[in-house]
Amino acid sequence: MKKYAALFSLVIAAVILAGFVAYGRTRATNGIHVVVQDMGKIRGSDVYKAMYFNNGSLMEEDIIVDMGNWAVIARRDGNKWHVNVGVDFTREDADKFLVDFNQMLAMKLFPDDNTPIYVTVIFSDSVPIDEFSHLVNRSGFRVVRYDIRGYEKDGRPVTIGGGPLGSTLIPEQKIHQFEEMSSKRGSPFVIAGIIQADGYLTLDGYETLMNSGRVRFVNVMRVFAKQIAKDYLGINVAVEDITGPMPYVDPRKR
Repeated sequence: MKKYAALFSLVIAAVILAGFVAYGRTRATNGIHVVVQDMGKIRGSDVYKAMYFNNGSLMEEDIIVDMGNWAVIARRDGNKWHVNVGVDFTREDADKFLVDFNQMLAMKLFPDDNTPIYVTVIFSDSVPIDEFSHLVNRSGFRVVRYDIRGYEKDGRPVTIGGGPLGSTLIPEQKIHQFEEMSSKRGSPFVIAGIIQADGYLTLDGYETLMNSGRVRFVNVMRVFAKQIAKDYLGINVAVEDITGPMPYVDPRKR
């Protein structure tokens, strides 16, 4: 296993931000004008700024590192930056890419000394609450939040987000939320279990979860995105505040 420095020396090694080139590309869609300005490359990946205008007023400004199948998107909101992970879900192999790419990244991002990193565990199917608690205890997964999946009588899915309360992994209040919703709609809900969870996981915990047969993949892309944003764009955000993967469409192709 390599540490963060080794990963980035191998993957993106050096950054060339040569400033804006002398031209920009402008596109208009539904009255929204997009101006794209090239900023250079990061180890062969395009870096560009996308500015969105409505009636001449700047609505949004993004700096995007386009990795091909995915991108790191830094969005300015006043003096504050928000960082997102974007994935091109229009590709037929998008799901396979997410699984394979995160497995590769995990092997490089988890520190050898078992220091935990922030991840999202995506389960293959809904994991019953008791089994989820058992997996958490076995792996040492320090859960921050999770999504509980339930189903209405007609099979329609219902999802409620939540998080631990003190030492209680899934407080009774969360179960009562489903019961209250059932009562209001007059349709009983069946709670299937946990479909994904965010939190802090060590290398040992990762291996425990991956060997459980219950996990589809562990999303570590936000850890990678944080390092790219900080080390190469000069934007520092907490990994917990990075969102995604979210759908990403290259604005140069709109």
